[in-house]
Amino acid sequence: MASIVGPQPVQSYPRNPQRPMNAKTCEQALARLHEARLGSPIISAAENQEVLRKALEVAERLCGKDKVNDSK
Repeated sequence: MASIVGPQPVQSYPRNPQRPMNAKTCEQALARLHEARLGSPIISAAENQEVLRKALEVAERLCGKDKVNDSK
């Protein structure tokens, strides 16, 4: 009997947290900020803090500080 083997599941890796901050809308910026607040296991704590700082800057620029503070 022949056995049919389907595609093997691809191991899921976290997105690269150091990819460019290219959000064009407030919604995109808030999503990226949320991701940065969660942190990433593939970079150091210091790098996570830098990613969070950059994401916060972009979100504040696109959304305003009030909206960013409300999203915590």
